[in-house]
Amino acid sequence: MSLLFNGLPEDGEVLRYPDAKRADAFSPLSQVRKGNYHTPTYLVFGDQDEIAPFSKGLEFARALEQQGVRSGFLPVQGARHIFDLGLVPGSEGWNVGVGPGYEFLLEELESASGSRS
Repeated sequence: MSLLFNGLPEDGEVLRYPDAKRADAFSPLSQVRKGNYHTPTYLVFGDQDEIAPFSKGLEFARALEQQGVRSGFLPVQGARHIFDLGLVPGSEGWNVGVGPGYEFLLEELESASGSRS
């Protein structure tokens, strides 16, 4: 996150931590807890994610639920970050690890447009 907030450091400089107040303003979890986040959200999270800790995904999912935000959480056993890049629609991996997220999205779109299939 520091790189996003502060950009690349100058030669010889150390990558600085982002200012806590600024990070809080950009944190989806913080915004959920403050009641400022209302977007329906579906998380597909690999339990072996090397970028975003699985525990943080669970924490975010619980916060969404506690705030009454329409949401879903799909833990994918053995999956790392961006595990779905090589999956093909219709394959078993897609159906288990990606399809439910698309189903959630389609349901939300149908609900928002007032149409039902």
